[in-house]
Amino acid sequence: MRSENPGASAAAPLAFRLLPCRHSGRSRMGRAIVLIGVSRTANPGQFPDLPGVRDAIRRMREWAQGQQFEAIEEVTEETVGRVTAIAINDTIDEIIRSDQNLEQLVIYFSGHGIINATNEYWLLSLAPSNSNEAVNVSGSLLLAEAGHIPHVVFISDACRTPASTTQLGRITGSLITPNRPNPDTQQYVDVFYATRLGAPAIEIAAEAASYVAVYTLALEMALGGGVPQLIEQGYVRPRPLGDWLKTNVPRLLARMKPRSLLSQGPEARICSPPEAWVAQFTGSAATGRKFEAAEYLAAISYELELAESSMAAVTPRRTPGKPASVAAFELMRSLTGLRAHELNAWDPKDSGVVVIGDLLHSVTCAARDVQLTMTQSDSVFAARGTRQGQLLVEFADGSGVLVPLINGYTGVVRIEGGCLREVHYEPASRSMVRASREELQLPRSILYRAVASGELNLDEEATLTVSRLLTSSTFFDPALSACAVYAYQGASKLTHIRKLQRHLLDRGAGIFDLAMMARDLLKADESPNMSLSLPMLSQGWAYLDALVPRFPGALRRLQEHTRDSLWCHYERQGVSAIRCWLDREGYHTHMPSEGA
Repeated sequence: MRSENPGASAAAPLAFRLLPCRHSGRSRMGRAIVLIGVSRTANPGQFPDLPGVRDAIRRMREWAQGQQFEAIEEVTEETVGRVTAIAINDTIDEIIRSDQNLEQLVIYFSGHGIINATNEYWLLSLAPSNSNEAVNVSGSLLLAEAGHIPHVVFISDACRTPASTTQLGRITGSLITPNRPNPDTQQYVDVFYATRLGAPAIEIAAEAASYVAVYTLALEMALGGGVPQLIEQGYVRPRPLGDWLKTNVPRLLARMKPRSLLSQGPEARICSPPEAWVAQFTGSAATGRKFEAAEYLAAISYELELAESSMAAVTPRRTPGKPASVAAFELMRSLTGLRAHELNAWDPKDSGVVVIGDLLHSVTCAARDVQLTMTQSDSVFAARGTRQGQLLVEFADGSGVLVPLINGYTGVVRIEGGCLREVHYEPASRSMVRASREELQLPRSILYRAVASGELNLDEEATLTVSRLLTSSTFFDPALSACAVYAYQGASKLTHIRKLQRHLLDRGAGIFDLAMMARDLLKADESPNMSLSLPMLSQGWAYLDALVPRFPGALRRLQEHTRDSLWCHYERQGVSAIRCWLDREGYHTHMPSEGA
């Protein structure tokens, strides 16, 4: 949040639970809310104090009291001193232990937030000095989906600006929802974001030197009954609420700061069915209390519309700094001109990787009985193997990437200026390359355009289209499939993830990202045959704690040694850790390039 101061594989069926309005034996649905507020981090020079947090927590507490939540818990500087991950965990665990039949849990946060590899993190009191003292929002959402509470609602009144320093890039965060996932459960989890990806959430100075978080102010109005058109048969529903906030938070901000160029556009990811609700009112009309700021939204005048249109014309959508996904734009550009990489005497049944644009230091292949050969032509290096496995490719600067070797396919890795710009796969047989590109052109275009926007989110129609095309195609691209499963996760589509996972396994391609997101690695009795032991995409690291309980301890800190890239591009320390791990596994083929 930013202060604005005028003076400054799974055959098992998924288990879904309906959302009842009442639970048997109760007069009301069992509901609990946890209010998390952090006004100061361990680095106030980088993250200024947020005086509006206290007001935001007060507003949400008073709303929850009016809604008669069965449990209202606060984790703030006023209640616990330092707000830590363990304090939040203990609070949520106690709520769940106290009510085994809890039907709705609301988790609200007000404070600073960042985006790291498209994953969101809430900064707690000891962050960023302590990389664990942040909330891993992506992983916590997934645990909630695999939990036992039918409806969980996350509300984030925090910035979503990209990590801009090495210290912030190493934040790994902690999970705050119970780490007892069921591989075959899919609960409903809704998320309300105060702002779009890459942008700040704003609090402004009000009268008497107090500060107000704009998003929470609008949220309180809507949830408290101040917007009659949102109340349907006595309920405020998640999807209409998200749509209303998206339209009216910018209007509220423009009304409160008419001469400012500030802009804030909320987003929401709604997965619950139409009958779900987040606020309930008895009687024929809402019983919400009067709001001191209701005047701001009482009438949308021509003056306000004019101010809003002027803001849209001059206000950038993103804040200055590092873009959320530079590599994605390069990836889209490169894929428009894909060409076959001609290699002498390449057997279509072999596995291979082509590296373009940087000096290659060495390759290490983790596969038994592999025959590894290398060729070099200008800035193109090729490694070929006769077995399926994984290849650690090291570049001249000491960095590297771990990619799968897939029988009959060539992986293309492109490096520019020390940055990993492109990873994709094509048939090793040149006669099949054109057909593969044509077949995968549409899903590739849809997914990479989503990546280029800074996040892997697809709407319902795009999700269904990509799923149908990828699982019915003759050819496949493991890198494209890895992108797809994170897009499916963003839409809470576990069935699509598992369908794509089975599709690739049937073709002999076991990819870590797919096995993890399909929850196969949660099952103690299953050990999927994988061609890759680490995530291909950087955002996969946010899900490890939630979905991979037996992940090798020697590789646990690798996330801290990755470069800013869509794909997992490891620094020298990370490459060294991977190579040592392969050595301990006891099987690999190592081949330095000529002159290395």
